[in-house]
Amino acid sequence: MADPLGTHGIGGVDDPDTIIDGSNVAAGRKPAVSRLPFGVWVAALVGLAGRMYAIFVHRPTCERAEGLGGRPLSTDGCFAFGGDVLFVEQQGELIGKGEWFKNGFDYWAGGLLQDSASRPPLFPLLIGVLAKLGIRDDDLQRAVMSLFGVAAIIGFGWIGRRLAGDRAAVIAAGLAALHPLLWIGDFMMMSEALFVPLIVAVIVASYRYLDAPTWGRLLTLAVVITLAGLVRTEGMFLHLLLLVPLVLRSQPAWRDRLASIGVSALVALALLSPWLAFNNARFSQPVTMTSSTGWVLFAGSCDSAWEGQYIGYWAAGCLETRDLAAAYDQRFPGHRTIGAERVLYDESEVDGWYRDQAVNYYRANAGRFPLVAAARIGRSLEVFNAGQGLWLDHQIEGRPRAPATVGLIGYYLLVPLAALGALVLRRADEPLWPVAVMWPLILLTVIFTYGITRYRVPIDVAMVILAAVVINAIVDRLRTVANG
Repeated sequence: MADPLGTHGIGGVDDPDTIIDGSNVAAGRKPAVSRLPFGVWVAALVGLAGRMYAIFVHRPTCERAEGLGGRPLSTDGCFAFGGDVLFVEQQGELIGKGEWFKNGFDYWAGGLLQDSASRPPLFPLLIGVLAKLGIRDDDLQRAVMSLFGVAAIIGFGWIGRRLAGDRAAVIAAGLAALHPLLWIGDFMMMSEALFVPLIVAVIVASYRYLDAPTWGRLLTLAVVITLAGLVRTEGMFLHLLLLVPLVLRSQPAWRDRLASIGVSALVALALLSPWLAFNNARFSQPVTMTSSTGWVLFAGSCDSAWEGQYIGYWAAGCLETRDLAAAYDQRFPGHRTIGAERVLYDESEVDGWYRDQAVNYYRANAGRFPLVAAARIGRSLEVFNAGQGLWLDHQIEGRPRAPATVGLIGYYLLVPLAALGALVLRRADEPLWPVAVMWPLILLTVIFTYGITRYRVPIDVAMVILAAVVINAIVDRLRTVANG
């Protein structure tokens, strides 16, 4: 790389926006993507209309009682905030009032302002911006979040066209608009509403970098990966699992490879540094992305999550089943009280205690870990206890039963199509890793946490893309046969 920061970009590409025209994937020619076909925009409008109908007509947010701890007055025909949704919504509301990153549950239950980094910052920060702008109505916030999902549909179209032409673009966008597992996070205002479009953006940026490995495109990829990690922590691993392999593929010289990886790391660190500095200024123990890692590990570290009917899932009562409640109360007196009387402790110290107990359990039960890891993977991929997983998604995660069921059926239909789509890309000598990387990313995550459907969403993104490729190939074959 003679001019690493010059006009030729990485690898000496003169025109960073040049993409070979054509649409014959089998011949290895990449379609121009400056204009998306009209069908992609139709799919985006369908996705927008469906989301707005679901939010404002089918399941508007349940009206809540006034004051702290206000519970839904009724849950009949409406969507009730709870769990992670309630936490982040309350945290975002506090950010809008100038109270930066407090514990949403403690505030909702008792008006307490407890420093918290138990969720990555970008999604609650976005809610805080909406609140600051005066958009505090729950349904309006859900609608705004849905716009990111609509943008993702357009991104699916870009990827489909890049891989297989105009028809594949429309197929990919159409599948993305309709597949419940891709829009249910928008409907529920969960972090997936922002994570899905960022994962799509990562894939777009990856193919753009492979097409023309310039500095600008490399740094764009580093930025969107880091933003994804600021929504869901596992996204950060894409630096290692995706960016580094793409650099190694695109740069033949080790000097260029090291320069590319080093500059990308500096960009990521620059984006992360405000969050890291903020956390380590307010907590007594080191905190990186979140202060809930210990709790997440602990929730999957007791017998009910390692054996029996719920193996591979998580358990809420690990303190009691492991006879640790007394030890916890001795270390943090009054912390398990709910409401205004709760005694607050430094969140990093509480999380450190949970982490130590989780590590102890793993060490004492190491022989059972392979079976538990397999169960977690099986739950995530819906090949183990899928019916129970659907019930848990509804009862614990709060997913509406009908779209969750349709989403599960859609997932099973996409599995063989995605496998065939991967084969089509391999035979066409198209880079597969920007899509295929989502499997190791998520499976490595659930092995050490637990298997739930929402963790799998990057895989759902990848499956839609691969399914569009093979459906397009099937249509091509049928047209060829029909034309003799």
